[in-house]
Amino acid sequence: MKIKKYIANTFKEGKERIFADLGDEAVILSSRTAKNPTTGEDIIEIVAAVDEGAASLRTRPIREKLLNVSARSKSAGPSYNGTSLEEISQIFSEINELKDTINEVRELVKYKHSGALGSFYKELYIRLVNAEIGEELALKVVSEISGKKGFTDFENILQHAGDKIFEGIKLSPPIEKNDKRKVFGFIGPTGSGKTTSLIKAAIACKLIYQADVLIITADTYKVGGIEQMQTFASVAGISFAPAYNPEELKSIVGKEQKRDFIFIDTTGRSQQDEESLRGIREYLLAAEADYIYLVQSAATGGQTFEQVIDKFGVIGPNALILSKIDETAAIGSLIGVLKSSGLPLAYLTTGQQIPDDIEPVTRDRLTEILFGNKD
Repeated sequence: MKIKKYIANTFKEGKERIFADLGDEAVILSSRTAKNPTTGEDIIEIVAAVDEGAASLRTRPIREKLLNVSARSKSAGPSYNGTSLEEISQIFSEINELKDTINEVRELVKYKHSGALGSFYKELYIRLVNAEIGEELALKVVSEISGKKGFTDFENILQHAGDKIFEGIKLSPPIEKNDKRKVFGFIGPTGSGKTTSLIKAAIACKLIYQADVLIITADTYKVGGIEQMQTFASVAGISFAPAYNPEELKSIVGKEQKRDFIFIDTTGRSQQDEESLRGIREYLLAAEADYIYLVQSAATGGQTFEQVIDKFGVIGPNALILSKIDETAAIGSLIGVLKSSGLPLAYLTTGQQIPDDIEPVTRDRLTEILFGNKD
């Protein structure tokens, strides 16, 4: 089976081209009106197919082939249930060909605008669709880039596409040491990677700046949580203290004026638990946190991701840490949420290596991740 997509100005023109190219046996599988992504004009996309070999054995129904018990088949040599091995082999060959045909049709449906694009821009369009940025944005980016000149290679095109896609997403500068003590709060849903991200950031600050760091955990509800945090802090040579209520947290922070950095871990809660979110807010208000990071997994779906940012907004986060980059297939579905929320991106985390798997966000790095380079 041979399948081809045709682009024409009218259905009649496309039909004539199909029969001229594939012959009178061609079958039209589908047709649709679309916009040419480079010119904006209406075009007709037609998908047609033709059976390249019309031999009698191939055109006979599979049921007839499988159940054929004619004298000719019985006398044709080795057989199974009256069907010659040659015919059985042919049947399996046709089944495999049918699978290939289905896969081709699936690709044509998924990348429905690819037929109207040149080779470079077709590849870009496919990469963008696979990155899950959405059909509308993918076409917009391809259209804008195809109208420009001066691209030397495909990597150059990908970089320019990334610049376009991440335009409008704010970036937050990394943590810096100065003469003033800074207090950081870390918030996020259960399982978001909040505590691990805090530990990575705290140890990185200690190593890079030779800073005096204190970790305080307000997550006194999780079984073994205090012991786990204390172990990490001890191994890293970082001071540690638990706080069981907002008043105690306020007292600890008030006494630790000579520290360079104080990192406060909070309880992981569902974004649906509004009462608990207000409780976390009370803790961080008592601590007079200078900066609050909302930690969220990149593997979270776009709708849930948006809800997390919205609900945790009651606490007043200043920036976002995108965690578990290594666990997501694509980050494209999050781009619209990041733009609409206005919440700056600060850090990316991947894997469980502490403190190695944390890095400040750059647009170049986001582009690499968008197109599949997460290492």
